[in-house]
Amino acid sequence: MENYEINILKRNGDWKKYNQKDIPVSSTKNITQEKLMHKVKNDENENTNFLSYINEVNKVVNKLENLENEKNNLKNELKKYEKFFQSQKKISEENLSRMTKEVEIFDKAIGVIKNLKDF
Repeated sequence: MENYEINILKRNGDWKKYNQKDIPVSSTKNITQEKLMHKVKNDENENTNFLSYINEVNKVVNKLENLENEKNNLKNELKKYEKFFQSQKKISEENLSRMTKEVEIFDKAIGVIKNLKDF
């Protein structure tokens, strides 16, 4: 029985493996209550650390969700500005088209006047 390991069920439902190296060979039957309590306290500390890490991860996820919401709000604002500029562009294009037609009419009028002068 030189290579053995012991599986111990912890209070949280997980299993902890102890190899032969973890348990002194001379005192496998005489493990003191103090050593067991120390191991239990270490396991509880590990669980506490694990839960604190989960809480930190949750905080990060919440921050990311808030950033995503803020990003979507900013995108909506940009859409409003885009619509405004598109409407202003359309108005400017219509004015440009109207003015181009006016310039053409003026050119034709000038041409007619020149032709009448030469007549």
